[in-house]
Amino acid sequence: MAKKIVIDACVAFDLNHPKVNFLDDSLKFLSEDIVLISTVNFEETDLKIQRILKSYKNVQIIDKDETKFGKFSTDLETLKINLTWKDRYVLFLANEVKADFVVSSDFNVYDKASRLRKLKNFRFMEPMTTVLLLEYIYNQGKIGYGVFFEKSLYLYKYKEIDNMLEHLGKQNFNVTREEQIEIIEDCKKTMKHRFQFYKDPIIAEFRHLLSLGEIPS
Repeated sequence: MAKKIVIDACVAFDLNHPKVNFLDDSLKFLSEDIVLISTVNFEETDLKIQRILKSYKNVQIIDKDETKFGKFSTDLETLKINLTWKDRYVLFLANEVKADFVVSSDFNVYDKASRLRKLKNFRFMEPMTTVLLLEYIYNQGKIGYGVFFEKSLYLYKYKEIDNMLEHLGKQNFNVTREEQIEIIEDCKKTMKHRFQFYKDPIIAEFRHLLSLGEIPS
């Protein structure tokens, strides 16, 4: 049965990074599913990505509904789920279409999707990162372990490290020594947290293949 997958703009940027170069292939491998993106998030992407998205019949670009969005946005505020206007549209669309998965490499969006799902007791809208979307494609048998392994590590090297350094760069280091240590420790914790999203599926599948004898011990 086809799955509904809502993606954030950052997912398209991740997969279209020159060193990853997997957006086109990912959409092809997801041809049996429905990939949805809000016009608000679609317009965040560049022309190359927009052309790729528009070229696939399984990709739907959904116009915003300001009235429904306003109500949804109020609900988020009531639940104390704080997101930017553009990020709210990711969860709004996922909620509207009752998406099976909502994919974002923005960990604020990922965490808030998890929180909303828990608070509302949703059985749909399971949050994913970009690397977990690759794992989903792999589990569908669309790519081999080597491709899954390679693209996941490329994502970490060329996207996650930059994301984490960008986060660090936004910190105000005009602080006391103790506060600076606290900021750095928080960044270390974030880096390790993000690393687990790459390590866990790769190691789990490696052990699975090892148990089947498909990889020499």
